[in-house]
Amino acid sequence: MKSNSILLVDDSRTTRSYVKLILEKEGYFVSKVENGLLALEYI
Repeated sequence: MKSNSILLVDDSRTTRSYVKLILEKEGYFVSKVENGLLALEYI
């Protein structure tokens, strides 16, 4: 199992949810935000 974290940034809620599901099945810990500004605040 991977221990890597990913910050997923996309303005589409559907895309974020779908991609998060796929990445988590691959063993990644995924945080998601809806735009670049929020991503900068997150990191």
